[in-house]
Amino acid sequence: MTSTSSRIFSFRISLSIALIAAASVCALNVLKLRKGILNLEAHLKQQIVARRLAETQWEAAAANLRQTARALEVATQERQQAISDAQQQSRRAEDLSAALTSSQHERNQVSAELSRFRAAGMEPEQIVSAVKDIKNLHRALLTLEERNKLLEQQLQGVQVYDGPEIRLPPELKARVLLLDSKWRFVVLDSGSDQGIVKNGELLVGRNNQLIAKIKVSSVQKAQSIANLLPGWQLSDIAEGDVAIPAHPRSLGRL
Repeated sequence: MTSTSSRIFSFRISLSIALIAAASVCALNVLKLRKGILNLEAHLKQQIVARRLAETQWEAAAANLRQTARALEVATQERQQAISDAQQQSRRAEDLSAALTSSQHERNQVSAELSRFRAAGMEPEQIVSAVKDIKNLHRALLTLEERNKLLEQQLQGVQVYDGPEIRLPPELKARVLLLDSKWRFVVLDSGSDQGIVKNGELLVGRNNQLIAKIKVSSVQKAQSIANLLPGWQLSDIAEGDVAIPAHPRSLGRL
């Protein structure tokens, strides 16, 4: 009996130890599990905060994008309006230039006719008639001169530029040294030493007649290269043609 009791007692002790060990292991596992849950909760909170921050940043970026799109739309509309205004001014300048050329031609004809009357010897009957003709010619000449002055003032007041204003020296007179019809550019005999700058615009003419308009693309000390502007070539450019500043307030004579 004593041996059996001892074995039972030993078994109970072993069982108790095993239960205590199992309880300890369970407690440790519970602590580990709790720690893991706490870590997961902390990580989840961080993810939520990061997501909210990303959503806030995305909303701000979307608002900036919408604002930029509206600004771009307004800028596009303003640019289109500026281009339309510049085209209208350009057409007006061309009409005024044509009217001015026609007026100058009529004035020259009247002046030549008047000179012939004064230089010719006439009979008394012819003189009476000539006096009336001379008076009429004087009136016509004065009218044409007034019209010519008005057209010149209107032409000088027209602004046909849609880019930044680039002025060249008013006294500048360059000549065409070389031209390339295929690539539509000319070489001028003037450069930075004479006051030519890049993107400056000049009118090319011959015998006081406008031929084309050019824009400087490259400048050296004594030479420069300019491209022909579309819609401004009225005739073929030749070597020796004169180029003067195109800005309305720095116009010279072609």
